[in-house]
Amino acid sequence: MCCSFTLLVGELGWCAQTQSSDDSALASKEPAISSAADSNGTPEESTHSHSNGTPDVSSHSNGTSEESGHYNGTSKEDDPKASKGLDSFKYVSEAQISPYVVKINGNIPLNLLNDLTRQSSLIQEKDKTLAGVEMARKRTEEDKALFETICSRMGYFDAEIRIQVTQDGRLLGDEPASPSETSASAHPSRASSSAHPSGASSAIHSPKASSAPASENSAITPTSSPTLFSTSPAPSSDVPLKSNTIMITFDVDVGQRYTISQKVLDKNDDDGAYVDNHDPFTDLEQKEYTTVVEGECVDFSKIMSTKNRIVSALQNKGYYFASANNPRVDIDRSTKQATVTFSYTCGMQTMVSDVQVCGEGNVPKSFILKRVSLVKGAILKPFNVSHSQKDLFNSGLFSEVNIYATKDGGGSNNNGSNSLLTSSPKYDNAVVHIDVVPAPPRTVGASAYIAASEGGMLAVTWNHKNFLKRALDVGTVLRISSKEASAVAYLNKPDAFRRCQDLHTDVAFRRFNTLAYDGDKTSLTVGLVQRPKHTKHRLTLAFLPTLEHANLKRSDVGVKQTICGASINVRLNTANRDNAPTAGFIFDLSCQPYFGKFTNLSQSAEVSSTNVMGIFTGSIKGYVPLGKGDGDSPNLTNVASFLSLGRISISDFNCIPLDKRFYGGGRDSIRAYGYQLCGELDSDDRPVGGGTLLELCIEPRIRLSENFSSVVFFETSRVYRSAVQPKSLYGMGIGVRYFTRFGPIRFDIAFPFERRTSNKDTSKRIDRRFQFYISVGQSF
Repeated sequence: MCCSFTLLVGELGWCAQTQSSDDSALASKEPAISSAADSNGTPEESTHSHSNGTPDVSSHSNGTSEESGHYNGTSKEDDPKASKGLDSFKYVSEAQISPYVVKINGNIPLNLLNDLTRQSSLIQEKDKTLAGVEMARKRTEEDKALFETICSRMGYFDAEIRIQVTQDGRLLGDEPASPSETSASAHPSRASSSAHPSGASSAIHSPKASSAPASENSAITPTSSPTLFSTSPAPSSDVPLKSNTIMITFDVDVGQRYTISQKVLDKNDDDGAYVDNHDPFTDLEQKEYTTVVEGECVDFSKIMSTKNRIVSALQNKGYYFASANNPRVDIDRSTKQATVTFSYTCGMQTMVSDVQVCGEGNVPKSFILKRVSLVKGAILKPFNVSHSQKDLFNSGLFSEVNIYATKDGGGSNNNGSNSLLTSSPKYDNAVVHIDVVPAPPRTVGASAYIAASEGGMLAVTWNHKNFLKRALDVGTVLRISSKEASAVAYLNKPDAFRRCQDLHTDVAFRRFNTLAYDGDKTSLTVGLVQRPKHTKHRLTLAFLPTLEHANLKRSDVGVKQTICGASINVRLNTANRDNAPTAGFIFDLSCQPYFGKFTNLSQSAEVSSTNVMGIFTGSIKGYVPLGKGDGDSPNLTNVASFLSLGRISISDFNCIPLDKRFYGGGRDSIRAYGYQLCGELDSDDRPVGGGTLLELCIEPRIRLSENFSSVVFFETSRVYRSAVQPKSLYGMGIGVRYFTRFGPIRFDIAFPFERRTSNKDTSKRIDRRFQFYISVGQSF
């Protein structure tokens, strides 16, 4: 594998070529590296890791100290290429410093070359003209040291780097070269092709010296082909180098890459405190938490990742103040192998000795303490801290929440009257600090939508999350549309009886004017909502008893009835976002038993005995991302789908209250058909409703730009009575989403596959050619 890279900076831009492939990215920090003496007992050269984390490699061979071959600016008589090096800059005037060319030659793996070019100051600061000899010397020295470090990070501990500086084809300080030599050196393709057996070359322009410095994103990205890609266009390979152009060449010999012969986990608890005799890691956990594998090549990114995983695993086991030193890498130059040692300190498990709250304002301190999962006597773990912080923030009472822990200076045996903590000396004590910044408690909001079959809707909300300074959540919702007008007032007491258990109460009045029925209904609901605790996926349970009084009629048949019941709901939510999710799923299951005297609408006669009715519904919404990128992005390309099932259990379908029946069609159902128009229609073309429901939708959401995406959806619905099973209805449509800070603005247009004829006049169509919708938020 051969690789060459050429960079021309200044008025002529830059050009590059490569032919290589291999390996992975590097880490930003390095473990300490050492080389032990051979078994023959010869002295070894050894150095310690600098404070900046740069590894130092000491070397020896057969009992003698070998030179690394790295050129440090002094001449070597046995190396004619290195006879002129950094000191040659003294022959160059400041006017001749720019433009310059940087070449990297050698048998270099592709990913290593990519790191060299991305981190080279000579290359990345190519748009900044060198101010003088000292700056040129400084950049070259920095690059040489940096290249050595990068090679060591990837396990090339024997890498040798030589520097050669030429001008017009001659080493600086020599006599002027002949015209033929100057011409050959000045031609970028000729100069580069000598390092490539294939002779392949390509050139790419960069901005002139007056342009802004290049960002990391514009760095070269080598591929397996000879061509390098960039954001700049490629010039002709015949463009010669400007006269007096300086060429700085790095000849890199990476040598053999070292492999890992052994990894060691070293527990280092020698602070004199109580320490458990057993190792906190089992053999299985050691394999799970360490990504370093014997036999693999040395890769500092994996080594540092393993260090972080070890600390995280210890903290999750309750060793909250656990730490780990930088891993140590011992190399054996004779076998080209390395031993990696991870040294960690876990101490004792950490127990919460006290919880202190600061900045609560008008929010009761008792509410904050009940909201968090951090209590005295509990083992302190990072998960509890992050979950408590999120739970407090989601209350809406605080604009900022910061939770951190400090060691309790009193020690494990000095905890006042808390007998739980003083009973055992096996724990470190920690004080948990909760710093909060109160947010404005009152909010006002509004939402609206327009639908072809429903008309327009406007909703206004008002909310106070700290009512009477008791953390009571009260609010109202007013909704007005051509089909329904409603007013709802609610009161929630968060963590009413225990943590994550809310008391919910609401009173609602609704007025209906739909094709299926009209009238009004009043309801009262009081119940409990259990929010998620420590589950990874958000599981919510709700038990909401309700009392309803309805006065509804259909055509000339009206009925007044009072029923009582309850809603038992289960929701499992793994979606990555509450607003416009792009990954995960949401599963809802509901059981609603009702008791009361139901009226048979077909006979307008009241059933003599008390009936029981049960409504069972279930739905699942899934989101599958299709593109790479930020999984939390609301406009990531994905496929969304939902499946809804419903069944009403009762002795007689005609006894089902009109507002409890299933209806299909409209904004929240199959969009190709009008509101409530999916399913059986009577002789007056009015929806009858159904006791069984089946709906399915598949909606690819395609990202077009940062702010726009398009959707294509296919939907089907089937609503029917037990004895009547009409065929399913199908529709499809397209839509556009514009993403804003408060949610996506949605425009959909849907087309039915079948337009049904009227039962009263067969020459008329019940279903429109299309339906359109404009609203805020995704359809589901």
